[in-house]
Amino acid sequence: MTIHELTYALYRHVFRQDRKAVADYLSAIIALETVHVEGKHVVLKALELWATGASDTYGDARLRALAEQTGLPVCTVNQRHFIGVPNTYRVEP
Repeated sequence: MTIHELTYALYRHVFRQDRKAVADYLSAIIALETVHVEGKHVVLKALELWATGASDTYGDARLRALAEQTGLPVCTVNQRHFIGVPNTYRVEP
């Protein structure tokens, strides 16, 4: 949750709409050996996906990274956010 909020705040208020700068900044901190983050490799992959625009939001990027890592399905009302991700299913709102 904290990383999600940081992507939002840093993107809009500090790095002035530069996703790559935000992702590089957060990735440098998260990648440190002394920083403990559950699923660190998924978080770093999610930041990469978000930075490149493969996902609109960090939340979607995290779900995409988890799905790619585990092979588990994604159930979403926004199936277009997960184009190319196997086992993605649309859920009716």
